[in-house]
Parts: sequence; C-alpha cells; structure tokens
Amino acid sequence: MTGSRSQPPNAKTGSGGMVISDFEQFLQLLSSWDGTIEQLSCGRLQGSMMVAQGRQMHAHLAEANQSIMLRGRERPGVCTFTLVLPASSACLWQRRRLDFGTLVVRSGNVEVDHRSSRNAINLSIAFPEATLLRAARSLTKADLKSVSWLASQPPPLLFSKLETSIRRFLHVAQGPSFSKSQDERVLEEECLNTVLATILPSNQNHRSDLPLQSRTLLTSRADDIMWTSPRKTGAQLRMFFGFELRRGDVPQR
Repeated sequence: MTGSRSQPPNAKTGSGGMVISDFEQFLQLLSSWDGTIEQLSCGRLQGSMMVAQGRQMHAHLAEANQSIMLRGRERPGVCTFTLVLPASSACLWQRRRLDFGTLVVRSGNVEVDHRSSRNAINLSIAFPEATLLRAARSLTKADLKSVSWLASQPPPLLFSKLETSIRRFLHVAQGPSFSKSQDERVLEEECLNTVLATILPSNQNHRSDLPLQSRTLLTSRADDIMWTSPRKTGAQLRMFFGFELRRGDVPQR
C-alpha cells in the first residue's frame, strides 16, 4: 500500500508536504541519498515530511514512528544544520546521543551514521558552503573554517530562535506565491545569520579590519542613520557600530 501526498511539491519552489504510509514510499522520497537506509524497529512505518527550497536554503521537517538507520554521505559542497529536539534526543548521532538543544553541523565530506529513535522528529536546514563562507566574511571579522562534523551547544534563546525561523520558513513555503515572497528572503537571512552566530565563536580568525564589502555595507548604513537622525553624535555612532568611523569612510551626498 502506497501513501498519498497531502500536498505535492511545487515544481517551481520545490516545496510541499506529504504523508508517509510505508517504508517503500520513504525510500522513494530519499532516492537521492548516497548510502543505505534501513528500518530497525518492527512494524509499519508511518510519518510525514515537509520540505521547502528557498534562494539558497533547503529546509525539511520529517517525522516517523519507527527507528531508522541512515549511512552514507551528504551532497558535496553543502553544509547541513540539524536541531536536536526533545523528540530526537534519544537518536544516535555518529553513534552517540546528544542532548536537547544541540545543533549538529555536518558537511558533505563526512560519513553519516545516524540512527533515529521511534517517533523521532528531524528538523534541518542546508546551505551551500560557499554561501556560508561569503556571509561570514561579509557580516563579521571572522573567516569560517571548514567544519566536517560538529555538535554545537548554542545559547537556548539562539536555538529557540533558529527553530522558530525554520518552522516559519516551512510554513510560508507552502503558499503559492512563496518564490516571490519577501517573507522567504527575511526568514532565510534570519536562519543564515543565526547559524553563523552559532558556529562562528568556535571558528574565529579575526582580521585587523573588516573586508571591503562589510565596510561598504556599514558605512552605507551609517550614512543613512546620519541623514535620517542628524542629531546622533559620533560617540553614539561608535556605540551603535562598535568601531570608530574614520575620515572619508562615510560617502558625501
């Protein structure tokens, strides 16, 4: 018996939701997986899957009532971030358990050995590694070092913010105008900035100055603030941006 899709993935957006009614259907949904998939517990597999594809970010939410083992590799050039939720804290990640609130970071150059528990929930997002590298250089003073596999412990508020943003992204993605939605861009940027804030503290390589793109963005922002709030003093601007604006940094109008 095959399961029915409650909402077929949209051909343009790559987003949609579906109900899983047996293991064979589950295998079909993961046909692109480079590795093996095995059901470990007895009984008929049932669950659901929701996927969303943005400009750069892919997100999915999967639930299953049976224990599943996945071994293999992620797509090359892609970095995946998986949230360990209460329903997935009994899973084995690279043969070990992780506490609720952990963020698992995994690149395509590492072997995956994951065993889910019964009634587990998998909430994940993925970005091209090149996108993460460009964003890290643009938004911070740090270069993002390569991460093969990392179990990070972000602050609870940061973890909660990321979970909320991903779930909102998945929800918005089910709309017919998702590919043109401003919400898509905002939520995708929220998720990107949050994962960077999570992994950058352990991968910092500070430079003496911000890269050119970052300086351009910041000085443009300073220019806007000074023209819309002319009463702001230099001290207030330094407090806002965290550094001294040098003579000639701010373009003249």
